[in-house]
Amino acid sequence: MPKYSHNKRLFELIAKLRTMAARGGTPAEKSLAELKLKELSEKYSINPDEYFIDIPKKKRVFKVADWNDYKNIMVHCILDTAPFTEITGNESELKLIANLSTKEFDEVLKKFSHYYELFRKEKEALLVAFILKNNLGIIDNEMPDDKIEEDINSILKYLSILDNNQISKNKMLW
Repeated sequence: MPKYSHNKRLFELIAKLRTMAARGGTPAEKSLAELKLKELSEKYSINPDEYFIDIPKKKRVFKVADWNDYKNIMVHCILDTAPFTEITGNESELKLIANLSTKEFDEVLKKFSHYYELFRKEKEALLVAFILKNNLGIIDNEMPDDKIEEDINSILKYLSILDNNQISKNKMLW
């Protein structure tokens, strides 16, 4: 067994660097990944080719409901899970295709389920806030005042973040 084999994070990092060195986006990214991989391999006396087996990937097809929000969120979930995955699409069939391992595929589906529901709620809140702000037409009187207030506060929070240029990624722990 390699030295420090109990360090799961180290092995995950080395696995990612191996992938990046093999399929990185630009020549500079590939070179940097190869350099970092060599440094870590020497530092921890690890032979990456001996201890890391490529995880098989399969062609995964994601059927999307629309080619706008649904597709965009799915693409970002795929890239967040597997950053160097090539994604192809077929707009007329509403399909996205990516080569992913079973673990990556499951993670994409979980992320999408989580983030799409959040997006849908926030999009509705944004629409209500836009209508109220611009005094456009009638708002659903069936909606409780506290729900409208909650939606408005949510939008004001986003506007404040944008105004202060404080955008950071909100990630779930997988």
